[in-house]
Amino acid sequence: MKKFLLLLTFLTTTLTYSQSYDLTDIYGRWMNFDGTQTLYMNYKGESESNTFYRVFNGGFAYGQFEVKDKYIYVTKGSLKYKLLFYLKGYMLIVLKPESETSDGEAWLFRKVSNEEKEPILEGELIN
Repeated sequence: MKKFLLLLTFLTTTLTYSQSYDLTDIYGRWMNFDGTQTLYMNYKGESESNTFYRVFNGGFAYGQFEVKDKYIYVTKGSLKYKLLFYLKGYMLIVLKPESETSDGEAWLFRKVSNEEKEPILEGELIN
C-alpha cells in the first residue's frame, strides 16, 4: 500500500504541474473505483461557499470547500485543512496527507454524473 501511495504521489506531483482543468468539472457526483464511497461536490454560486457530501460505509462527511490552485481547502465545522488534488476529465485523485491521528490516504474517484446533492439533516426529516 505504501508503494502504491508513493507511486501515486509521484505521478500526481509530476502531472500536477501540467494540470489544466475547467473548475466546473469538479462539481457533480463522483464514485470511488470500488464503489464504496460516493462524493457530491456542490456548486453554491459566488455568494455562498461550495459544499461537499461524502457517503461511505458506516457514515458520511459534510462540509464546505474552496479550490485554489492545486488544493481543495476544506472546512468541517471548526476543522480546516487542505487536500492536494488532480482533476483530469472524469478522474479525480484527492490526497489526504499523513497526520498525527491518521495515515495518509489517496482517494480515486470517477465522475458518474453532474448531479449535486445535500444531506438531509435530522431537523429536515419528514415523518
